[in-house]
Amino acid sequence: MKHYWPWFLYSFASSCVFYFIPAYSYDKTPANGSTGSMDGLWAAGFVSFTSMVIVHHVFMCIGLRNYTRFMSIIYIISFLLYFPMTVYFNDVIEGSSMYLNTFNDILKEP
Repeated sequence: MKHYWPWFLYSFASSCVFYFIPAYSYDKTPANGSTGSMDGLWAAGFVSFTSMVIVHHVFMCIGLRNYTRFMSIIYIISFLLYFPMTVYFNDVIEGSSMYLNTFNDILKEP
């Protein structure tokens, strides 16, 4: 139990950073002038999860004591596949069209 509470407080503080910084930054952004649209809760959650994945990979890199060539390759592949897999599953899973709308808005701009 003496190891539980420090890790619990550490994880709570980390989760506050991972949630409140992206949520605050998306809440304070100005709306798009032409359409009036703003990013929603899904975009803030995606940024929170992305920051968590990046920090997790950095912590694993720091904490890993047994580096092998295979482990290094798997680690790099895991990190590099996060964004392509997110874009792929966003297109495959019905009802999630954040990237489609974003890319269409970018293509419409001169």
